[in-house]
Amino acid sequence: MKILPYLVLSLFLLGCSSEDASQNDKASPALTMNNESPVVAESGGKKSLPEITEEQRENADRTLQFSNLATVVLTDGYYALPDALYDNINYYLDVWRLPKKPRAHGADRAKKAMHPPKGIFNEKEEAALAAAFQEMDQALGSMLKDYTSLEQYVADDSIRDNGKEGKKLGKKIADNHSRFMKARKTWLEMVDARAEQAQEILLREHPLERQILDASKMFSIFREITALLVLENTDKSAVSALRQNLDQVLADAKRPPFPASPQLEREYRGYLKTVDKYLQSLDAGLKEGFFTPQKKILTTDVINCHNAYNSFAKLANQRTMSNR
Repeated sequence: MKILPYLVLSLFLLGCSSEDASQNDKASPALTMNNESPVVAESGGKKSLPEITEEQRENADRTLQFSNLATVVLTDGYYALPDALYDNINYYLDVWRLPKKPRAHGADRAKKAMHPPKGIFNEKEEAALAAAFQEMDQALGSMLKDYTSLEQYVADDSIRDNGKEGKKLGKKIADNHSRFMKARKTWLEMVDARAEQAQEILLREHPLERQILDASKMFSIFREITALLVLENTDKSAVSALRQNLDQVLADAKRPPFPASPQLEREYRGYLKTVDKYLQSLDAGLKEGFFTPQKKILTTDVINCHNAYNSFAKLANQRTMSNR
């Protein structure tokens, strides 16, 4: 079965373009966990659940495929642009130098990827998703338009207004970024909830169900924290609450038993150590402030978490193939 790929939701730092973020994503290839991993049944026995129908399995798989593709679009695609534009604006207002606008390509393909196939959501959910997506799309369109105007303004040496128009355009872009982030949060909450249900269906009675689902929850929390850190004025109380949630999920992931081979367990616990390191860096940020150097450290920590988990998933998949 396919589990959500864990791609890096890059922190677009000062002057960072979408091409720079792409390099970060390439450092963490999205591997998947197979439902037939070479593990043994957990002792004590789980409560027997109804057998999954073929229709349920196919629908769950389609749900994950949609979620996977949308994740790529939001992390390294057209709809990852708002964070880059917003960060460039903050850089401009700080040093009065405007970075070049990131390339806005693949819009049609990205829009198609963000529309779910029929049958995954009910009509009410589809309408809510469509509304949230339209809000995201319009906000990004406005940001791109205003950024172009700002580029023209910056290039026009004849204008002498002490940066008044630049500040005005910068505020409009920042406001539309907030609009985009709010709509994205609404959209992702609905998609993530349905994807989690799909994973639970496909992982039913899998010996490592708890460990895999805990990892999925941790990556969702990483993404929420990253979304907060992108903002100029980070809400520390919100980050602290998410940090506590992450600590609880991590504790659950650490508890025994781990019903698999010692080598596979070592890989998984190696991944958990990278999460511990991320928490240490997050605590430093909460104490000292989330300035650019600290954000870069956290970005690296998340990449390391993704790489470590993908290493675990790769080994599990190799074991599966060798046992066939």
